[in-house]
Amino acid sequence: MKVLVSGSRFYRDYQKILAVVKSLDIDLLIAGGCRGADTLAVRAAHQCSIRYIEYPADWQRFGKSAGPRRNQAMLDLEKPDLVLVFHEDLAKSKGTRDMISRVSHAGIPLKIYG
Repeated sequence: MKVLVSGSRFYRDYQKILAVVKSLDIDLLIAGGCRGADTLAVRAAHQCSIRYIEYPADWQRFGKSAGPRRNQAMLDLEKPDLVLVFHEDLAKSKGTRDMISRVSHAGIPLKIYG
């Protein structure tokens, strides 16, 4: 299955991400290329020999719209079966909340971990 990971740039619980990644039958892990949850998810994919692809936002080209554009591109181009969110305080997040909104609108299953 294709799994997209999103979350806080400040997320640090690698063991939680690793445990979740190991518990799923993932063929491809998709991440946004940011530090924090994205980087830890790619590390877990590498440790588990899972293929992964990263979609870094083009901040210089698109400015503040780069994150939302990247989020939509990951959904449109990769068509994930599941989205995992790792964030400890969603009230303080614009980017992760944007992804959750897009995922909900697309009807893709979503799991949120604190």
